[in-house]
Amino acid sequence: MGKMIEEHQPCPQDGCNSSDAYCVYEEDNGDVLGSCYSCGQTHRVSGDGEYIPKGEEKMTEKKQRPMLCAPPRAVPERGLSLKTAQKYDIGVTSVDGREYHTFGYYKPEGKKLMSKVRGPNKCFSPKDDPRCGPTGDTKAALLFGMQSFKPNPRMSITLTEGEYDAASYYQMTGFPAVSVRSSGQAVKDVEENYEWLNAWKEVVIAFDSDEAGQKAASLV
Repeated sequence: MGKMIEEHQPCPQDGCNSSDAYCVYEEDNGDVLGSCYSCGQTHRVSGDGEYIPKGEEKMTEKKQRPMLCAPPRAVPERGLSLKTAQKYDIGVTSVDGREYHTFGYYKPEGKKLMSKVRGPNKCFSPKDDPRCGPTGDTKAALLFGMQSFKPNPRMSITLTEGEYDAASYYQMTGFPAVSVRSSGQAVKDVEENYEWLNAWKEVVIAFDSDEAGQKAASLV
């Protein structure tokens, strides 16, 4: 994500009465986007693209949720600095007294395709909170943070199971680290990004020590 222009603004989009959940930010490519955490609508304020009102979203086999984003912020409870949050596109915002964290997923060349939203109590499920879970192109098998590192055949890269694990490892060591979307999607994420991973000297697997993490580690 680029720079935040406005936040905690009344939502101007159709059918939404939120008084403080709307934000406007500029993407790295110069496009200005508006996004509302209350109604879930996102549109381009300026730049290339089409405004898609609520109820008229483009349909695929499964309805695609508009991509929700929050401005990069330091995350003190994780010990993450603003600089690290900006590098990985980790955003934090509050809506109706509830804190949400967003994790931007990009193609290696820098095009943003997806954003994962985490709500209170580590909620990632839209069934429990309609603002949570993957938004945007949810079918994109990407590695979190890969836009920030250029493959180097003389360096190793660490692959973690979670977004915060990758960001924390990088901040502590200064060495490249990326994350799969989840343990259940790890195999697909690695397969889809094999060429990118294979361009490094070696890949260090650092998944969680629980059963799901260790099973995923053995498969990738």
